Amino acid sequence: MIPDAAFTLDGAKNHLRIVHTEEDSVIVAMLDAAVALCERYTGRAWTERAWSTPLDACDLEGCGCTDPAVYHALLSPAVPVIYAGDVALDASAYYTGTMFGHTIAVITEASAFGADPRGTVGRIDWQAAPPNEQVPPDVIAAAMLYLGDLYENREAQIVGTIVARNALADALLRPYVLDMYM
Repeated sequence: MIPDAAFTLDGAKNHLRIVHTEEDSVIVAMLDAAVALCERYTGRAWTERAWSTPLDACDLEGCGCTDPAVYHALLSPAVPVIYAGDVALDASAYYTGTMFGHTIAVITEASAFGADPRGTVGRIDWQAAPPNEQVPPDVIAAAMLYLGDLYENREAQIVGTIVARNALADALLRPYVLDMYM
C-alpha cells in the first residue's frame, strides 16, 4: 500500500472513474507501479521506499563510478545504513551527502572493510522518503496518466502495433529528473 497521501486508492479510482470495489487490490498494485515509474524516471522518492544494495554493486545505472567506496542511492533523498556482514557500522565510518542531486554514501573508514569495501560481504539498507513539501501536482498527474495506461492496457500487447511511451507524463516529470551530468 502506498503510504503517501498524494497517491491514494480513492484518488486513483476517481481518476479511473471507477466506483466498484472488486478491483481495489489490482488498482493499488497498478498505482504503486505507476508511482515507482515516476520515481525511476526522476530519480526522486515520491513515496516512502526501502531497499538493500550489496556492496559489490551501485544502484545508479551507468554511474561510471570507479571509486570502490562511493555508493549512489537508487532514489533521493535517502538515508543509508551500511553493514559489514550482519553488523551495522557506526555512522562515523561513512559519509552521507549528495552528488549531482543523488544521495551518496561514502565509506570513509578503511578499517571497516579493509582496503576494498566491495571485496567483503556487506550491504547498504536505504530508506527513502519524499521531500517535506507536497508532491508537485504535475508528478501526481504523470502518475495518474501512467496508471490510466496500465489500467486500460492491462491485456497482452498485440504484435505489430506501435507502442509508445506516454509523452505527456514524460514531459510533466522532466523538470524533476535528477541528472547525473548537470
